Amino acid sequence: MQLPESFKKIRLTSNQFIGLVCVLVALVICLVCVFFLKPEKKIDFSQELKTISASVRKHYQKNIDYRGLETKIIVDDKVLPQTMVRNGKIYSAFKGEILIGRNLKGDAVLPFENFFSVTYLNINRQKCEGLIASTFDETSGLTAITVSNEKLYEFTYGGELSLPVSEQKAKEICASKNDVMFTFE
Repeated sequence: MQLPESFKKIRLTSNQFIGLVCVLVALVICLVCVFFLKPEKKIDFSQELKTISASVRKHYQKNIDYRGLETKIIVDDKVLPQTMVRNGKIYSAFKGEILIGRNLKGDAVLPFENFFSVTYLNINRQKCEGLIASTFDETSGLTAITVSNEKLYEFTYGGELSLPVSEQKAKEICASKNDVMFTFE
């Protein structure tokens, strides 16, 4: 095997050159593996939801209900941190779209309704499990969690599917594609 002129100046033999190339290839493969296989950083979903809930409740505290509340109002009135808003939509820390309103579709809250919902759209199994198994304290105002995939599951305090949701139950419920709705007072 003929070495290029530049390598002849370095005085590498053919075997040394092949060894150096193998080491460099192995290093590149290791870097690619680390980049693609690194664990996803854990997102504290409950903190994000507490921020959303507290911001909405503060914005509506002078009203008798949440009438008219929907994603567009939240975006237009700049209720949430602007880091969550892009192109007129709300996005979570893991880049999933969020709807705010009265149901899974984000429809506007009707007069005299004293609840609102925060819906995470099209999330995968891992994020669904993390979301519904998050811990919430009494001050969060959480009243229900609804998971919609092939089926519809509703978790409430004292219901058949009871809050808080265990990690085991989250693994049973979540599918590959889910919409997860949190209902707050």
